[in-house]
Amino acid sequence: MRYLGSCGWISYPHLGARAFDSIGGEVVSTTAFVLENAHKPDYRGAYIRLVDGNSEAEKMEMMAKAIAQGKVA
Repeated sequence: MRYLGSCGWISYPHLGARAFDSIGGEVVSTTAFVLENAHKPDYRGAYIRLVDGNSEAEKMEMMAKAIAQGKVA
């Protein structure tokens, strides 16, 4: 197993509660991440905070808008 420090973070969206319409209410707070099995010191990952959305559709719309506006940091 490789050390996590040798991997690169590709994206890390923080979805918060209500990320999945099939799980109602404030049952779970979710996040997701994508790692690449390579270390790229100059690569900047994408970090998106989507906790204010109240449904899957709203969170998807917020993410698409952030990407289109170049606000993914």
